[in-house]
Amino acid sequence: MTPEEVAARYNKLPGFRLVDYHSVALPLWLITFDALVIAEKKHPVVDEFILRAIERQVNTVSDLAGFLGLSEKLVLRRLGTLIGSDLVSSQPGPDRASAVLRLTPKGLEIVRDAARTPPRREKLTLAYDAIARQPITGRIAREAMRTPQQIKQYGLFELPALPGRAPDDMELSRINYNTALPKDARKDLKIHQVLSAQKVGNMARRYREGLMLIYCGASDAEQVAVRFFSIDGRPMPEVDRGFHLNRGMQRLSILEQLKQHRTALERELMGDGDYRAVVEFANQSAPAGDVSASIAQTAKLSAAIEEKQKQIADTKSPAAESQGLKAEIERLRAEKAAAQSVVEQAQGRFLEPQEHVPLFDRALRDAKRRLLIISPWINDRIMEPKLRYLEELLRRGVEVFIGFGITERGPDDRKARQGDQTLGWLQRKAEQYRNLHVVRLGDTHAKVLLMDDRFVVVGSFNWMSFGGFDRNENGVRVVREELSTVVTVPAMIEQMFQRFRSRFDRYIGGVQPKP
Repeated sequence: MTPEEVAARYNKLPGFRLVDYHSVALPLWLITFDALVIAEKKHPVVDEFILRAIERQVNTVSDLAGFLGLSEKLVLRRLGTLIGSDLVSSQPGPDRASAVLRLTPKGLEIVRDAARTPPRREKLTLAYDAIARQPITGRIAREAMRTPQQIKQYGLFELPALPGRAPDDMELSRINYNTALPKDARKDLKIHQVLSAQKVGNMARRYREGLMLIYCGASDAEQVAVRFFSIDGRPMPEVDRGFHLNRGMQRLSILEQLKQHRTALERELMGDGDYRAVVEFANQSAPAGDVSASIAQTAKLSAAIEEKQKQIADTKSPAAESQGLKAEIERLRAEKAAAQSVVEQAQGRFLEPQEHVPLFDRALRDAKRRLLIISPWINDRIMEPKLRYLEELLRRGVEVFIGFGITERGPDDRKARQGDQTLGWLQRKAEQYRNLHVVRLGDTHAKVLLMDDRFVVVGSFNWMSFGGFDRNENGVRVVREELSTVVTVPAMIEQMFQRFRSRFDRYIGGVQPKP
């Protein structure tokens, strides 16, 4: 799942709304232990106990049930398997429960083999969560494990250990190694039980990739909640709990950042006539249904459809079962279409944070007549994979208008230089395609995305640099809330297009030289 799909699926908590989401690096330590273990048993533990009890002359069903603390029904069921495997013989008694049981030579050999199997030494490596402060018992996908160097390379939001120290011997002594050892490792190493374990060597600092969702109270913006999810969309309640108990929100100053950013954002946007016009129109539009719930329902149904499709691809079941899965997929698609229609019927509304990226991708793929983008900042890392879609639009004859730049920063600003490769590409393509119009603008804080007569979005989201500039001047990752309004009424879209088009008219012809 993409981060946007996970955010859409979990876009609401009771009494809260989603305001921000981040791909994060969750800290952990890889710890090596010298362990004393017992090998995996060849037979179920219950069967082994029954065999050993019979060897010690506990040899009737009623005696076995009482000695082992099991029901007679379970003992009889397991004895049926053992007798059928020629491990136990039965001498009839007055009734079934009083039959005398004996080990066969084969059963006696199994008991003796078990007694001869000594414990062995094994090197075990456990992943220890630095926020939940407990072993990670599930398998960590190889693609989710990161080194400190990769965190910087991929630009992930690095979370600190909470508290900010490695686990000491006292903390490690509380680990139950039999429950902490992942099932895959237990199976691969053929381990039945861990008798003892002692840490050896140094702990290695690693990270696993995840997603952090940030929510504000629906009626009180100063109430904040944080939830964590794996990259495949599984909730991580143990990390939620550790983050809360160890004051993670205070450590990251999440509430303070949200308040500061929203205050600055509202001041900038409400001073922008374009944004005010769109918000005013949206507020006067006919109310839609519960759009937020429909967005979450659409994401959940998409995940369910994908799961059913995987089952069809993997199934070895009869054709009838595949037909049943296909029918279920069609039903889910119909439900998804109904949920999507609620979203699309909204003439004007605020966008949720996770909607921006898919909407931009949709515009780059689906524009038929015109596409207008105003984004003060451009980031090469964000735009490089999208340029091929942009050129495909140009080949199809779509009129593309791109406005960038802002007056507050000079040409030597580091942030302004991070889009030089993309700007160079745009300049070359503007000379090649007469339907590409690129200009430097410095008269608006509002960022705009307009596609055909389908929609116009005006707000705070930097379409061509999202994810590239979410750090402050000190390079620290920041938390922020995007404010954007979308309108889908053709007359209003045309009105907004003409407003923005007038700013391009005196620049048509290509990228303007930098001042």
